[in-house]
Amino acid sequence: MKIIAVNAFVFLCIVCATASALETRNPVDVELEFWEKRQDKDPADHLAPERLGESYLQKARECGNLIYLLKAEKALKKSLAIKPTHAPAMNWLAYVCFMQNRFKEAITLCERTIKLLPDDSFSFGILGDCYLEMGDSEKAESNYLKAMELAPGMAAYARWAHFQFLKGDIPGAVEFYNQALSDAQHKERGPGDIAWCQVQLGYLYFRIGKMEKAEQYYLEAIKSHPAGNAPLEYLAELRAAQEKFDEAARLYEKALALSPRPETYQALGDMYAFTGDAAKAEPLILKAGDLYLVAVNEGNVHYYHHLAGLYSDSRKMPEDALRWAKRDCELRKGVYALDSLAWAQYAKGDYADAAATMKKALAFGTRDSHLYFHASMIYFRAEQVPLSREMTNKAKDFNPYYTKFHAHR
Repeated sequence: MKIIAVNAFVFLCIVCATASALETRNPVDVELEFWEKRQDKDPADHLAPERLGESYLQKARECGNLIYLLKAEKALKKSLAIKPTHAPAMNWLAYVCFMQNRFKEAITLCERTIKLLPDDSFSFGILGDCYLEMGDSEKAESNYLKAMELAPGMAAYARWAHFQFLKGDIPGAVEFYNQALSDAQHKERGPGDIAWCQVQLGYLYFRIGKMEKAEQYYLEAIKSHPAGNAPLEYLAELRAAQEKFDEAARLYEKALALSPRPETYQALGDMYAFTGDAAKAEPLILKAGDLYLVAVNEGNVHYYHHLAGLYSDSRKMPEDALRWAKRDCELRKGVYALDSLAWAQYAKGDYADAAATMKKALAFGTRDSHLYFHASMIYFRAEQVPLSREMTNKAKDFNPYYTKFHAHR
């Protein structure tokens, strides 16, 4: 009886330890493992690869590693090869294409889905995203409104919040990001979704110089999703802006341990450059550039924008900056793609072209201190001094901390 009791006790310990381990694992990793094992069990099963693709997308969103987009695309295409009319797989594949700046492919997939399901809110949301990046704000707005009418909730509210920010409506952006967060919390969405909403709110407050509010939401995001690297990166940026550079470095290193993203290497390198520590900055910035190029060669055109920023500011290679900015603008015509092109033209010394491009970027009405700062520098060099002065004053009024550290995005 004693042996049985001991064995029962050992068995109970093993069960408890296993349960505890599962509780501490990232739920997305658990899902990935489950669907990876299941996808090859039945050649006719279109659901397993679709759910695997969805899980890869969630992983990409959480950690920012674009390799998961490629994995998601492969899984989703496998699902559609088995069942070509499976709408969820088409939805997620459209999202993959959007994330890779393949907007025409995404639009085609969304239109196919809407023919099958005229009230598919997901497709209308992706259409809005694509048109916004392509510079067509009217089509973006109409599709966002349709998505929100069909399925009011976290995704629709967050999209509308971002759209309001780009239009310059800061209170509207705050209101809808709060609605997105409330929806995620009340509908018990995953920790990654809740943390994402909290990070968006924190970053919005960071951009308007409300550091305490930004800190509040970043800390809540870390509590919501301890396994996520995005809250750590955004909090690191805030700490650097508060001149708490040692803490910022530790946070960036912790984020890199979770996901070695090129953006994080660049942010840490830029922070060291900001403090004057070139010896620490240079290898990190070089590492970021190498990783961006590897990703681009794998098909991740998303990083054209990052390379333009890297060569405009971090490495001061204006010819390369302009080349990548132009390639980015061949795909996108949004506010920040145009801003990046204008800044690259400025770095190259093409001040008249930079001023003309910046005028297009500002036309949408976006209120952003760093956009204003770029405009002030460009207009000054283009000998439009009154306009330069106006942009400087706007930057100061909008965010009194705009000269503090910020990460390139």
